[in-house]
Amino acid sequence: MSDDLSDAAERGQEKQGPRGLSDELGSDDSNDDRNEKEPTTRFTVDLPDSLHKEFKIAAAKNDLSMKDLMIAALERYLDQR
Repeated sequence: MSDDLSDAAERGQEKQGPRGLSDELGSDDSNDDRNEKEPTTRFTVDLPDSLHKEFKIAAAKNDLSMKDLMIAALERYLDQR
């Protein structure tokens, strides 16, 4: 499993922007524009190791950075409330 994480980390560093799964999560071009122009705030959260590992692998498998996947997931969650 550690090889998967190493590969995921390498692919994650190469990502330029949201693609693939972000479309399923409801991200669109207007949200991408807003995120690039809007000031940002650092968000730190402690995750169980197993959840972090799954999250990192899911992002890599879908050609997304962890940041882009988190933004898309949070936007989708907030839109569905």
